[in-house]
Amino acid sequence: MFAFRGDTVLDPFMGSGTTSLAAKNLGRNSVGYEINPEFIEIAKQKLNTRQPDFMGTEYEFLHDTVKGDVAATIKQLPYQFKDPHKLDKKTDPRKLTFGSRIEKESEEEREEFALLSQYS
Repeated sequence: MFAFRGDTVLDPFMGSGTTSLAAKNLGRNSVGYEINPEFIEIAKQKLNTRQPDFMGTEYEFLHDTVKGDVAATIKQLPYQFKDPHKLDKKTDPRKLTFGSRIEKESEEEREEFALLSQYS
């Protein structure tokens, strides 16, 4: 993904503010969200928010608070995600075989295919 100079970049997982810093350095605006309050001070230091720059960059750090029962509020939302898959099995990811791994010591014969394209 890319943005042009003056565009706004959205960072839904802001963390320490690296994306916001890159956006600032490249002349883009940025909006970032972070739920871990420990990262806010790190982002402020990285973005050097206490020292004004010649471009007049403005920083605004907002703090949202959730009032009431969060679980009850989520149940009222019209766009609840219901995952039909139950992840009740414990699986060792090292034993999974994804992709096309070639075993060098395998006796199994390998079958190869080719795609021929002809353009006129």
